[in-house]
Amino acid sequence: MLGKIILGLLFCVNAWAQPVKMVVPFSPGGQVDIVTREVEQIITQELKRSVVVEYRLGAGSSIGITSVAKTKTNEVVLMAIDANALANVIVSNDLSLTDFKFLNLLGTTSTALAVVKGSPYRDLRYWYTVKRPINVGTNGVGSPHHYYTYSLGRSMNLPLEAIPYKGISNSLADLLSGNIDAMWGSVASLIEYERAGKIELIAHLGTRRLPAEPGIPTFAELGHPRAGSATSWMIVSNAGADPTTLQQITDLFNKVPLTSALYTKTHILPETGSAESILKIRIQQQKEFAEIIREQKQRNK
Repeated sequence: MLGKIILGLLFCVNAWAQPVKMVVPFSPGGQVDIVTREVEQIITQELKRSVVVEYRLGAGSSIGITSVAKTKTNEVVLMAIDANALANVIVSNDLSLTDFKFLNLLGTTSTALAVVKGSPYRDLRYWYTVKRPINVGTNGVGSPHHYYTYSLGRSMNLPLEAIPYKGISNSLADLLSGNIDAMWGSVASLIEYERAGKIELIAHLGTRRLPAEPGIPTFAELGHPRAGSATSWMIVSNAGADPTTLQQITDLFNKVPLTSALYTKTHILPETGSAESILKIRIQQQKEFAEIIREQKQRNK
C-alpha cells in the first residue's frame, strides 16, 4: 500500500516538474500565435510553470492538432485554438472528441477580409465588374478561410477562388505585391497593417462591430450575413494530460480579471457556454461546408 502511495506521489511530482507544452499549428504572427503567447504568459506568471511553445506546421493545421490528439502520456500539451480549425481537422482526420480534454472557452473573435489600401476591391460592388474569379488568400485547403471564400461567393453569386497559403505572412506578401485580390485574416493579426496604411479591412464576420475597432463593418451590414461566422476560441489538451495541472489551468482562466487582458490584446469578446458543446456545433457545420465548397468549384468552371 505504501509503495502505491509513493508511486502516486512520484507521478504527481514528475508531472509538475515537466514543462507545459503549447503547440501552434499555424505560422508565427497569426491569431493562433498571438493567443498562444498570451496564454503562455499568463500560465508562466500565475502558475510559475515553465511553458515551451512548439510550431508544428503543415496540412492546414492537421499536423499540429493531430500531434496533440496522439500524445498518450501524462505530459500536458495544450493548444489555444479556434473551434473552426479544430473541428475541420477532427472531421477530415477521423479524430474523436475523446482525443482531447476541453479546458476553457476563451471567447469569440472575428475574421476580416483585407485588400490593399486604395484598391478598387475595397468596394464589393467593383467585384461584379471583374471578368474572372476573384482570388482570395486563405490559410489552407479545407480551412475556415477556404469555406468563408466560397460562402461569400455563394452570397454574392460570384466565382471566387480560394488560394491556400501556409501562413498570414505569405498571403499578405502576395496581397501587397498584387498576386491576389483579397485575403482573410483575424482582426488581431491584420489591424497593425491597416493602421500602417498598407491594407484596408473591408468587413468582418462577427455579428456586431468590435468595440476596439468600430470602423470595421460586419458583412451583415454589407448585405452578406451568411458570408461566414465568428469563431470561438478555446484551450484544449491531450486526453491523457495530468489532471491536476489541467484543473489548475482551468481555474486560472475562469478568473475574469486575468482574461480581460487577453480580450483587449487579441480582440476576443467574452462568450458563454462550454468549449465542447460549441465544438460539436462547429463539427456539424464542417460537414455542411463540404457541399458549399463543391458548389462554388462548379460555379468557377
